[in-house]
Amino acid sequence: MFEVNFDGLIGPTHLYGGLSPGNLASLSRAGNPSNPQLAALQSLNKMKVLMDLGIPQAVLPPPLRPNLPLLRSLGWKEPLLPHNVWLLTRLASAAGMYAANVATVSPSIDSGEKHVQLSPANLQTFFHRWQEAPFTTALLKRIFSNPILFTHHDSLPSTPLFADEGSANHLRFCKTHGSPGYQVFVYARDGLQEGEGRASKQACDALIQRHQLYPESYLVVPQNPEAVQKGVFHNDVIATCNQHFFLLHEKAFVNTPEVLKTLHENVLRRCDVELQTIVVQDTEVSLVEAVGTYLFNSQIVTRPNGEMALIAPQECQKSSSVRRFLNHLVERTDTPINSLHFVDLSQAMGNGGGPACLRLKIVLTAQELEALHQPILLTPSLYQSLVAWVKKHYRTSLSLRDLENPVFIQEVNTALHELESLLELKGLYKEFSH
Repeated sequence: MFEVNFDGLIGPTHLYGGLSPGNLASLSRAGNPSNPQLAALQSLNKMKVLMDLGIPQAVLPPPLRPNLPLLRSLGWKEPLLPHNVWLLTRLASAAGMYAANVATVSPSIDSGEKHVQLSPANLQTFFHRWQEAPFTTALLKRIFSNPILFTHHDSLPSTPLFADEGSANHLRFCKTHGSPGYQVFVYARDGLQEGEGRASKQACDALIQRHQLYPESYLVVPQNPEAVQKGVFHNDVIATCNQHFFLLHEKAFVNTPEVLKTLHENVLRRCDVELQTIVVQDTEVSLVEAVGTYLFNSQIVTRPNGEMALIAPQECQKSSSVRRFLNHLVERTDTPINSLHFVDLSQAMGNGGGPACLRLKIVLTAQELEALHQPILLTPSLYQSLVAWVKKHYRTSLSLRDLENPVFIQEVNTALHELESLLELKGLYKEFSH
């Protein structure tokens, strides 16, 4: 079995709109001009790094933005700035790049149905993310079209009770990718009670039921409220794992020691492997530094030779404590991490998303991998074609005023319809462009 990374290609409307309360990076950059071309090239380079490491890598096209059909359905016929700037900014959001939020996926080996289970996230907390669900649903059905291998679910009800933020709050431990897994679902609040945060406990419970996970093969745990208040809006900002290796901050969960005790026992029982855990103390790397550098939003992957590599944002090199921790990490004998790879994702980081935010990871058998829509799998040739496409169509500077310009909107439409051809997804945008 293979763990495939599906990265969201950053769209041409990449903008710093400051639309995500609780996301400190997003709020701090609000109103600054962005560089969509650089953003997309940076995301493609990160995908190439994974491809060059031998990791199966796929490209997810962005949704059509600005979402003018939704604008018209709300009663507005034209995007007139500045009167509608608050609305148009949200309808132009390129946040679909953060593919970790688009869905929660369980491998077929973990499901009683023996199908890959795909549940698009409702992202109901914020309007600019909520609008992604219909496109995500249609896209996943195009990519994973074989009903014998893949089961598609609708998004959970778009209410605070079932607030779902996708795989950014989902962990899977295993001995190898092809062996039975133990899944962890993380929530910020109980939807039946008052509390801060986005994802609800009830969403976790519903995903477990619909994915038909085996009894005693999962755990549902709450985030630490202190971490949420300091900018940890998703679990993947404070914890990351790969197979049986777990890297997390001591303040990731409510009662982290008890969570780890349970995990060690259950992973050993379910997966027949000892969980290797490194808990970073606040004295080593503070919550503020963890959020500022996105240390825990690094990707940990297994190379074909069995060695593990960590892909981290270059911001980690700018913090002396984080840099010191990572240098020590590869020297330790009690971790499987053999190499570090730093990537420049400054444009995506400006909106609060690092390497792990940009990808949805899915474990597939060889048969399932062969059955998905092959033209989205990254190859050296596709990489070069996408780089050329971005340089041809993307602007190097974008501000709010550009969104109302019909010329810009036509540029975006032309670019995305050309992308349909590159990825052989003809007609993908048709139902979302009227």
